[in-house]
Amino acid sequence: MSKKYKFTGEERIIQIGSKKREVVVKRIVALKDFSDVAEGDLGGWIQYKSNLSQSGDCWVYDDACVCENARVYGDAMIDYGSIVSGQTKISGSVKVSGAKIGGDSSINGDVKIRGEK
Repeated sequence: MSKKYKFTGEERIIQIGSKKREVVVKRIVALKDFSDVAEGDLGGWIQYKSNLSQSGDCWVYDDACVCENARVYGDAMIDYGSIVSGQTKISGSVKVSGAKIGGDSSINGDVKIRGEK
């Protein structure tokens, strides 16, 4: 399987949760075309490679972040400043826009979650 993204080397610190824990996240860049992502497109921010699957069409866009033990896979899309953290698992055709999701949640299927933009 060829990789679909890599880290750019750019890092930033975000604060998550009610206690404002600081987490270092790293920006990703696409290594190939898939879905609506083109090779070379900058993605969002993840803490670990395990946060975003290298298979499927899942992607973290722009200023969105996935961190801690959260996992995004399948065709899920995380965008518009969303933060996915904790033990959250997001898969299927889920689209998360402008929302904060944490804890021990699992979201799958054809679902759209919208928070404030």
